[in-house]
Amino acid sequence: MSMKKAVKILIILIIVLIAIVAAIIIIDNVIKNDSSAAESTGQTAEADISEGQTMDITASSQDGGGAENIHDAKANDGSGTDEGAGNEQDTVDVSSAVYGEKPADSLSSVYSTRFSTEQMSLIKEMISEKADGRDFEGTLQELKSENAKDGEAIESIMDYWDTVKEDGFANSVANGGTGISAMDDCPVNSGVEGALLPEGLSDDDSLCIVGLGFELNRDGTMKDELLGRLETIRACAMQYPNAYVLVTGGPTALLDRSIAEADVMHDWLVENGVDNERIIVENNSMTSATNALYSYEILLNEYPQVSDIAIVTSDYHVALGSLLFEAQFEMARAAGDVTPLHVVTNAAYTSDGIYGFDWVSEGNWLWILVQEQVASEHDIPDE
Repeated sequence: MSMKKAVKILIILIIVLIAIVAAIIIIDNVIKNDSSAAESTGQTAEADISEGQTMDITASSQDGGGAENIHDAKANDGSGTDEGAGNEQDTVDVSSAVYGEKPADSLSSVYSTRFSTEQMSLIKEMISEKADGRDFEGTLQELKSENAKDGEAIESIMDYWDTVKEDGFANSVANGGTGISAMDDCPVNSGVEGALLPEGLSDDDSLCIVGLGFELNRDGTMKDELLGRLETIRACAMQYPNAYVLVTGGPTALLDRSIAEADVMHDWLVENGVDNERIIVENNSMTSATNALYSYEILLNEYPQVSDIAIVTSDYHVALGSLLFEAQFEMARAAGDVTPLHVVTNAAYTSDGIYGFDWVSEGNWLWILVQEQVASEHDIPDE
């Protein structure tokens, strides 16, 4: 081979090598940007918020603008709701929300907003007052004068909020709950602490055990936190063998958006002895608020026999999860939905995490849920 040919081949090899290195750098930057974008839009699990920290809401509001922190209401005399959010004449497509797409055939895909502009402003102010420990009776009476049923529903939610904040509300091992490790046939991995449900619940399919998901690893595998929740869910399912088991959580694997929390939860439960026919999958929600909303719509449409809900999640998350599900049920009842759903109890996986939610952060998540409300079929006038 001549020297010229050898030089040409060497130059070509160098160019190819440079191209390969450049491609690797570009792919790495795309992955990093994907991760950063997800974190900046609030798509990572809300469990990363430490106890006592005020949460900044970054979800989309119903008119497509950024949702506000509940404390914005105080800065402008309670009228902080974005213009158009809650206007009864508007229509919204909540499938375009930051937190993930809803199924196309979902009950609330494109309907008019649930509350009027004035109601939204009053509810926002009331949540802010409650979170701050201020008196909200005046705001409540204004809300009742706007719509008595809605006012009563929000009042019930405020009362239930007090209940979930009581010491011992979470049925966890630490609070005296029966540990799953005491059941010889239930634990899958040793050393996992979680509480069973209380005795005496309905022993038929009117009971639904709702297991809340947790953010997946980047590659779609489960973190220890989710495995701990699943072992507790499984133990509760064995305890009440006639109950439905609803798993809820959307696609949170950054490298593969086709992998949803609820899908891997379903597969794990089936592999570990829970009958596939019992399991209900809600795999579109991306927050605790939409866990409650989307799960409710599935139960309303497909499982009318269900009336009692048992929330199963981590100990630090039980209060928030229970509050949001019960709030969803109360607002739906006020809107005319006939399914009498209630959160009746809970069981908690005892987590090693340092997470927690204070009044303000719980209030922010409640406000997100209120903004997600859209009119059900009962509220839409005949054309």
